[in-house]
Amino acid sequence: MFDKQIICSTMYKTEDDKENKVSPLDKLYEAYVQDCPDNPYNELDFSIELNQSQADMMYKDWEKYRQTFTWGRSLDAQGNYLEEPQRIKLCNISDDHLESLILWTVRDYEPYIHVAFCRELGYRRENNIYVEEYK
Repeated sequence: MFDKQIICSTMYKTEDDKENKVSPLDKLYEAYVQDCPDNPYNELDFSIELNQSQADMMYKDWEKYRQTFTWGRSLDAQGNYLEEPQRIKLCNISDDHLESLILWTVRDYEPYIHVAFCRELGYRRENNIYVEEYK
């Protein structure tokens, strides 16, 4: 997370802004706060509702969930960009890709995404399911 104070103090549009220590980022932030005074709470509520609804679907019928949850894939196994991104059902994500996604989604993703990948790996191990690398 960036410190707003450090970022905002590095750039000023006018000398007047510099004297008053008002950067364009400060102005943008203030406009954002005025337009969305309760935005952090709305985002938190949305995140909680999203994660809860996904968890409900996940635990209600795991087999159906793994057939409907999709992940966007834009890189191949060697890390090269695909010509066109692909949507892959959770149940079709290769084992190697799934293990990488588990590590990749620990941060910066909604918790239900990480949980879905972990749960899928556990499900595969319990049921001796192996999904080969993409061709």
